[in-house]
Amino acid sequence: MKGIYIHIPFCEQKCFYCDFNSFPSDDYTKKKYMEHLLKEIELNKQMLFNFEGFRNQKKVLDDEKIESIFIGGGTPSIIDEAYITELMNVLKEAFGEYFADDIEITMESNPGTLTYEKLLAYKKAGINRLSIGLQSCVDDELSSLGRIHNYDDFEKNYFLARKAGFDNINIDLMFAIPGQTLDSLNYSLDKVIGLNPEHISAYSLIIEDKTPFGMMYEKGDLKEIDEEIYVKMYRNVVDKLYKNGYRQYEISNYAKKGKMCRHNLMYWRGGDYMAIGLGSSGLINEVRYSNAQSLDKYFSMIDEGKLPIDYRENLSKEDIINEKIILSLRTNMGLDAKELKDVTEFDILLDRKNELENLSSNGYIEIDGDNIRLTQRGREISNSIYVELMVDFDKGSS
Repeated sequence: MKGIYIHIPFCEQKCFYCDFNSFPSDDYTKKKYMEHLLKEIELNKQMLFNFEGFRNQKKVLDDEKIESIFIGGGTPSIIDEAYITELMNVLKEAFGEYFADDIEITMESNPGTLTYEKLLAYKKAGINRLSIGLQSCVDDELSSLGRIHNYDDFEKNYFLARKAGFDNINIDLMFAIPGQTLDSLNYSLDKVIGLNPEHISAYSLIIEDKTPFGMMYEKGDLKEIDEEIYVKMYRNVVDKLYKNGYRQYEISNYAKKGKMCRHNLMYWRGGDYMAIGLGSSGLINEVRYSNAQSLDKYFSMIDEGKLPIDYRENLSKEDIINEKIILSLRTNMGLDAKELKDVTEFDILLDRKNELENLSSNGYIEIDGDNIRLTQRGREISNSIYVELMVDFDKGSS
């Protein structure tokens, strides 16, 4: 098993674009949740090895060390730091013998929820990578997204994190925000680059159904940014970050040398990972599963001594092929056609020869031996390329 994902669903205020399982809550619910989260870790240690569909998990742990832990949300930094310390202690007790010596342990955080005391506690507990959700350096844009902080809040928290000893920090930025211009995006990029973080995640706004932005979009009160402007913004992000020492290694992620996020790479390379927490999803031995989505069900299943898994599926050959195509092509390293064939017997170079030649001649992909990579033009229309290359055995694709 390569990694562990832990979900802490609480936030101070739901952002207008967010469709994650997250929500504001009171102190009693936070306390109750963290108690159940710790119990779930113990249940995973006791039961997961023998759980239906996961019986080879012990072998996975014996053969491969846990290389990364990611504590996400929600806003994990909104809860008392004592909970994070206890969480890390229980994780070490349960799975510490399997930790890689250089394990990466990331925690998400939001500006306005961090203090120096919290940051010192995180560092002492073993967290060695911090991800801070900035999104924009323009206060009006932050307000339009429903964020609770302003830029000054972020900057203060960033310098506190440095003072506390964090030397591996990611900053989240967003583009294609309603009302954003190329000039305001450049302003945010320049400010963040000037802070010299090790990693920058820069991704475009996606309007999701059932979010406040989604409902505004349905009513016609919100429009997606013009496609031509989106392309200009995306290319500008890639070029500016490249010139300042940040290498793009995935569609939305950029890092200094040696600072790529190992947890993200584990996802994109199809590694096994355990899911802990409300609504979290995991993948073990080609079995995808997810935990209960509601707090009541999550609490009751754990109280009954059960893992809170309420969905499980064995990935089909078609699923494995398609996931490998999509996830690999998201990365700048690209898809290894030989590896895909060795694992699934699907020869994409032969079976998708015409599609690949067409995509290559139009400048959307590069083919170098067994390696298939998206070009920058290809990344701009990546979803349509995935659809063109994916398989559907029900429709006769081989």
